[in-house]
Amino acid sequence: MRGWGRRVLVAAGSVLGLLLLLALLAFFLPPGHVASTEACYAAPRADVWQAIRDFRTVPSWSRDIAGMQPAGIDDGRETWTLQGDMGEALLTVAVDEAPLRLVTEIDAGIFQGAWTYELSGGENDTCLRITERGEVRLPLLRWFVLLSDLHASARRYLRDLGTHLGQPVEPHDL
Repeated sequence: MRGWGRRVLVAAGSVLGLLLLLALLAFFLPPGHVASTEACYAAPRADVWQAIRDFRTVPSWSRDIAGMQPAGIDDGRETWTLQGDMGEALLTVAVDEAPLRLVTEIDAGIFQGAWTYELSGGENDTCLRITERGEVRLPLLRWFVLLSDLHASARRYLRDLGTHLGQPVEPHDL
């Protein structure tokens, strides 16, 4: 019994040591990440812009956004309360250069970041590139970012937009 107890203590100590090492290493992981994803639609730029810029209607076609409510103006910038799978977050319109570029910033506590929407293309074809710049404030959660698919949210959004526009698409990561 004595040998068995020692083995349990060594195993528990090893697991604890490994967890402490991983926690320490998390402080050395970069807090920020950048991921770009793009899809093209056979639609005028004005139609694509209207769909992404009309925040009130985005929840009707985006699976990841349950609701968007105007939250007023903060320091001259339009703000919205976004409801999603992770709860509520404040979304701020940082740049609005219709119909070419939109930058939204989000602050969800332990996560903050921005999505830059860039529209390009011809008269009746539009490519939309979404670049996510995110930062995880809590070092221990940076492991989840390291192990996750950074393009997944933008891919879902671009697919949902394609369905909304009546044009299923397969986005590609850049």
